[in-house]
Amino acid sequence: MTIGKLSVNLKALSCLLFFYNTIETVLLLRILFMDLIDTLGFVAAICTTISFIPQAIKVLKTGETKALSVTMYSLFTFGVALWLAYGWIKNDAAMIFANTITLVLAIAILYQIVRNLRSDKSER
Repeated sequence: MTIGKLSVNLKALSCLLFFYNTIETVLLLRILFMDLIDTLGFVAAICTTISFIPQAIKVLKTGETKALSVTMYSLFTFGVALWLAYGWIKNDAAMIFANTITLVLAIAILYQIVRNLRSDKSER
Protein backbone atom coordinates (compact mmCIF):
# COMPACT_ATOMS: atom_id res chain seq x y z
CA MET A 1 0.00 0.00 0.00
CA THR A 2 2.77 2.44 0.80
CA ILE A 3 4.39 1.78 -2.55
CA GLY A 4 1.12 2.70 -4.33
CA LYS A 5 0.82 5.92 -2.36
CA LEU A 6 4.48 6.67 -2.99
CA SER A 7 4.03 6.28 -6.74
CA VAL A 8 0.93 8.53 -6.67
CA ASN A 9 2.88 11.11 -4.64
CA LEU A 10 5.78 10.95 -7.10
CA LYS A 11 3.38 11.54 -9.98
CA ALA A 12 1.82 14.45 -8.11
CA LEU A 13 5.28 15.81 -7.32
CA SER A 14 6.40 15.52 -10.94
CA CYS A 15 3.21 17.32 -12.04
CA LEU A 16 3.85 20.08 -9.52
CA LEU A 17 7.46 20.42 -10.68
CA PHE A 18 6.29 20.54 -14.29
CA PHE A 19 3.78 23.30 -13.50
CA TYR A 20 6.34 25.14 -11.36
CA ASN A 21 8.85 25.05 -14.21
CA THR A 22 6.15 26.13 -16.66
CA ILE A 23 5.14 29.05 -14.43
CA GLU A 24 8.78 29.96 -13.93
CA THR A 25 9.33 29.88 -17.70
CA VAL A 26 6.23 31.99 -18.32
CA LEU A 27 7.38 34.54 -15.73
CA LEU A 28 10.84 34.65 -17.29
CA LEU A 29 9.31 35.17 -20.74
CA ARG A 30 7.09 37.95 -19.36
CA ILE A 31 10.13 39.67 -17.88
CA LEU A 32 12.03 39.38 -21.17
CA PHE A 33 9.08 40.62 -23.20
CA MET A 34 8.40 43.38 -20.67
CA ASP A 35 11.88 44.70 -21.34
CA LEU A 36 11.13 44.48 -25.07
CA ILE A 37 7.80 46.25 -24.54
CA ASP A 38 9.48 48.99 -22.47
CA THR A 39 12.13 49.39 -25.17
CA LEU A 40 9.43 49.64 -27.81
CA GLY A 41 7.69 52.32 -25.73
CA PHE A 42 10.88 54.33 -25.34
CA VAL A 43 11.67 54.14 -29.07
CA ALA A 44 8.13 55.30 -29.88
CA ALA A 45 8.40 58.09 -27.31
CA ILE A 46 11.74 59.26 -28.70
CA CYS A 47 10.42 59.27 -32.28
CA THR A 48 7.25 61.22 -31.52
CA THR A 49 9.07 63.70 -29.30
CA ILE A 50 11.89 64.29 -31.78
CA SER A 51 9.36 64.77 -34.59
CA PHE A 52 7.83 67.67 -32.64
CA ILE A 53 11.13 69.49 -32.04
CA PRO A 54 11.59 71.04 -35.55
CA GLN A 55 8.18 72.74 -35.34
CA ALA A 56 8.98 74.12 -31.90
CA ILE A 57 12.40 75.39 -33.02
CA LYS A 58 10.90 77.06 -36.10
CA VAL A 59 8.19 78.81 -34.08
CA LEU A 60 10.59 79.90 -31.34
CA LYS A 61 13.18 81.19 -33.85
CA THR A 62 10.83 82.98 -36.25
CA GLY A 63 7.89 83.75 -33.97
CA GLU A 64 5.67 82.90 -36.97
CA THR A 65 2.41 81.22 -35.93
CA LYS A 66 -0.21 82.50 -38.42
CA ALA A 67 -0.61 79.06 -39.99
CA LEU A 68 -1.07 77.38 -36.61
CA SER A 69 -4.48 76.91 -35.00
CA VAL A 70 -4.86 78.11 -31.42
CA THR A 71 -7.74 75.65 -30.92
CA MET A 72 -5.68 72.72 -32.16
CA TYR A 73 -2.66 73.60 -30.02
CA SER A 74 -4.86 74.22 -26.97
CA LEU A 75 -6.48 70.80 -27.30
CA PHE A 76 -3.16 69.18 -28.15
CA THR A 77 -1.45 70.72 -25.11
CA PHE A 78 -4.32 69.65 -22.86
CA GLY A 79 -4.18 66.12 -24.33
CA VAL A 80 -0.43 65.89 -23.76
CA ALA A 81 -0.93 67.04 -20.15
CA LEU A 82 -3.51 64.27 -19.70
CA TRP A 83 -1.13 61.70 -21.23
CA LEU A 84 1.55 62.89 -18.83
CA ALA A 85 -0.84 62.46 -15.88
CA TYR A 86 -1.78 59.01 -17.17
CA GLY A 87 1.91 58.12 -17.44
CA TRP A 88 2.49 59.22 -13.85
CA ILE A 89 -0.47 57.18 -12.65
CA LYS A 90 0.70 54.10 -14.58
CA ASN A 91 4.31 54.79 -13.58
CA ASP A 92 5.30 54.46 -17.25
CA ALA A 93 8.73 56.02 -17.74
CA ALA A 94 8.43 56.24 -21.54
CA MET A 95 5.14 58.13 -21.33
CA ILE A 96 6.46 60.44 -18.64
CA PHE A 97 9.66 61.15 -20.59
CA ALA A 98 8.00 61.85 -23.94
CA ASN A 99 5.04 63.81 -22.65
CA THR A 100 7.09 66.01 -20.33
CA ILE A 101 9.29 67.17 -23.20
CA THR A 102 6.37 67.48 -25.62
CA LEU A 103 4.30 69.40 -23.07
CA VAL A 104 7.07 71.96 -22.52
CA LEU A 105 7.44 72.45 -26.30
CA ALA A 106 3.66 72.59 -26.85
CA ILE A 107 3.25 75.20 -24.11
CA ALA A 108 6.02 77.29 -25.69
CA ILE A 109 4.32 77.14 -29.09
CA LEU A 110 0.87 77.83 -27.61
CA TYR A 111 2.29 80.80 -25.71
CA GLN A 112 3.74 82.20 -28.94
CA ILE A 113 0.44 81.67 -30.80
CA VAL A 114 -1.55 83.49 -28.10
CA ARG A 115 1.05 86.25 -27.92
CA ASN A 116 0.86 86.78 -31.68
CA LEU A 117 -2.95 86.76 -31.64
CA ARG A 118 -2.95 89.44 -28.93
CA SER A 119 -0.45 91.61 -30.78
CA ASP A 120 -2.48 91.24 -34.02
CA LYS A 121 -5.60 92.40 -32.17
CA SER A 122 -3.84 95.37 -30.60
CA GLU A 123 -2.54 96.49 -34.01
CA ARG A 124 -6.08 96.71 -35.44
